[in-house]
Amino acid sequence: MIEADHYVNKKILVVGGGDSAVEAALDLANQPGNQVTLSYRQERFSRIRERNAKRIEEAMRSEKPIFFRKKYGGVPPAKIQT
Repeated sequence: MIEADHYVNKKILVVGGGDSAVEAALDLANQPGNQVTLSYRQERFSRIRERNAKRIEEAMRSEKPIFFRKKYGGVPPAKIQT
């Protein structure tokens, strides 16, 4: 992701459980009108820095438009925008 502020009023799926995915999801969730889903196959994030773990915990307790899913069934090709 180049700039999070280029994405507003979007439904966004971020897949991954590392620092890059977590940071992207949090940055995108801070943009106006975005609804962000962060999908990770594990029960908890085990490969992220402590700072990002704290940011995720805060986001889960806040009213930020970020959702978490253990698995995601897929996105129809017609719905993908780049």
